[in-house]
Amino acid sequence: MTTRDEERTRLSSAIDGPATAREALDRPMDVDRSFLANEAADPPAPNGAGRP
Repeated sequence: MTTRDEERTRLSSAIDGPATAREALDRPMDVDRSFLANEAADPPAPNGAGRP
């Protein structure tokens, strides 16, 4: 039983690691999508006027 518990713990770690990494990557991707959507909704002024 101990060996099975250890194997289950090992597998859980192997599964949780990539899932956590994916979630961490999702956050900045969501920010980027929001930024790009706002940029598309607010086209640049002629000759870049009004932009820093």
